[in-house]
Amino acid sequence: MKRVVACFDEKDPSTGRRKRNWCTIKHMFRRVPNPLCISRFRKYVDNGGTQRQKLDDVDIFVYDMFENARQQFLCVYDIDLRRWALKKARELNLEAFEASSKWLLNFKHLHRISSRRITQLVTRKHIESQEIDESAKRFVFKTNKLIEKYNPEEVLNSDQVGINLEVVGHRTLTHVGEQSTWGSVRSIGNTSHSYTIQSTISLS
Repeated sequence: MKRVVACFDEKDPSTGRRKRNWCTIKHMFRRVPNPLCISRFRKYVDNGGTQRQKLDDVDIFVYDMFENARQQFLCVYDIDLRRWALKKARELNLEAFEASSKWLLNFKHLHRISSRRITQLVTRKHIESQEIDESAKRFVFKTNKLIEKYNPEEVLNSDQVGINLEVVGHRTLTHVGEQSTWGSVRSIGNTSHSYTIQSTISLS
């Protein structure tokens, strides 16, 4: 926030006027949704921040997360907005903040966000392999602790399940008035095909 205020207040020595207008600041700091936040940031820096200013911080953080997700054509739901809001609120020690239904409604209205049916799908350019690897490591660690209590021949895993090659949501939160609402998938063909498997494995 100090950087935002400093950039906005910086003056041209030759003219004595501000070097940057709001459009430039918005381009530099995409997390700042409107000019009103500049004055709030200034007060926040001066007195350490009020509850209202901390709530503004939550708003900016959640909108930034929403923007980043939609730029990647990822689906966003109400629970995501609430989860991001609670995460930021805890960081700011806003213990009474609950990301209520009223807060959610006001947030979506303020930023012109609504639920829309996905009309087009695109292939993801990359997979966040690091997150997948970490999840796999946690699973292996927990499983190894559990199977230590049994003999190898007693450890079996079997299941029959019908699986879509790729499951995709049909709605997402996005901007009001958007002409085309895009979502991302690994393969468009996979969204219309499924298969059934029956697998059984033994540790021994």
